[in-house]
Amino acid sequence: MKIFIFICAFALLATSLKIDLERRLTKEPIQDRIDRQIKEGRLKMMTIDELRADAMLKEKNFGDNPVIELKNYQDLQYYGPAFVGSKNQEFSMVYDTGSEWFWIPNKGCNGCPNKNAFEAASSDTFVDTGVNQELFYGQGHVTGNIGTDMIGIGKDDAAQMRFVLVDFAEDISGQKADGIAGLTPTTTLGGDLMVEKLAGEGIINANEFTVFIGKAGFDKSWIEFGKNIDDQTDVKFLNLEPLTPQDDLTYWSTPYTSLQAGDETLNLATKMTIWDTGTSLIGAKPDDVVTMAQALAKGKEIGQIPEGFLASLCDRVDDTPPLIFNFNGHEVKIEPKEFVLRSSGYCVYLIMPLDLDGMLLGDSFLRGSKIIHDVDGKRLGIFPQKFYKSSSGLLWLWILLPVLGVILIGIGGFCLYKRRVEKKSYITAGGNIQNKAMHGNYQRVGGN
Repeated sequence: MKIFIFICAFALLATSLKIDLERRLTKEPIQDRIDRQIKEGRLKMMTIDELRADAMLKEKNFGDNPVIELKNYQDLQYYGPAFVGSKNQEFSMVYDTGSEWFWIPNKGCNGCPNKNAFEAASSDTFVDTGVNQELFYGQGHVTGNIGTDMIGIGKDDAAQMRFVLVDFAEDISGQKADGIAGLTPTTTLGGDLMVEKLAGEGIINANEFTVFIGKAGFDKSWIEFGKNIDDQTDVKFLNLEPLTPQDDLTYWSTPYTSLQAGDETLNLATKMTIWDTGTSLIGAKPDDVVTMAQALAKGKEIGQIPEGFLASLCDRVDDTPPLIFNFNGHEVKIEPKEFVLRSSGYCVYLIMPLDLDGMLLGDSFLRGSKIIHDVDGKRLGIFPQKFYKSSSGLLWLWILLPVLGVILIGIGGFCLYKRRVEKKSYITAGGNIQNKAMHGNYQRVGGN
């Protein structure tokens, strides 16, 4: 049940301006003040879960570090603001640890997902280099000229950076954000590293950032720029390694020690992982996906639906064992509700088959873990994992209701493909899994 609560603006002021507030309240009765603020539209209606999440974010001690709160679209896409140009034009950006370039749409962009576009002529600091840059993705691409301008995480916190001003985009219509802010630890395609630029200008105190991907209705999601000042007693630091010995370091990639499906240890061809805030789900080599699905199905016959996901007959999602990653003694458990969708008696395993040298770990893996990204130290720091109780069941409700019972599988983010070319698969609205399964569009793969 949703409990709606009115939050008054004076309550927010009370924590930081107690003296001023008390003085003002003596001049205006509280009932009159509330009535006036309601009429002015200054009160915000929130659910009890949203109120608790808001309070938890305020309790987090960021010190003097800049912090961006990330909007959460159905636990599929996370995005927050950035400011570009001398006029501080605001854009919503996917802060993406799996890609390198910062890009935003140009005015008149053909195929860009949103109407918000950069007014280059209105920025006194913009310079067009005349050099074209094309960024390829698994199911689309964007292209435009490289420009330089002031880019910031706040209106007063900007550094001069090169970025791509996109004139043409293809097959990214499902993206909710205006653009992408790449946050890889190194540059291989010639892009400027945003965090490195901010640190170089003294805007942040270290070449480091921390990300928390929360669950809708439970937590706020955020990215903190600068040196993490939290108690790191229980933090497990993982050194970055290239995907293969012959490669240079490109992504936030690190090996896992073991992977289990419940009590069963899996022997996969892929031993590396790529931690990617710009992708919603998990991706792995096709053979590894089959191995994982067979273990998750616990001996039942495996089939493939037209969208490429594997599935098996099941009674309940909770009958599926969790996936448990071990990173040198630190466990990350992914509950089945994060990667299994039940439809018409089938459990569909939301694990993408991808041609990668590492297993792609998106938001379904990252959710509930606060993670330090130390660029200079070339390491990840993972705090103890938070587990969510399925109290309100809002995640699947929010996904199912907007399509009136038609189940859409959305991948909010991009999926990495090849080294040195940003190929991340952006899967927009899929087909009707329920109807296709019922009408026989289910291909057997294996099992008993």
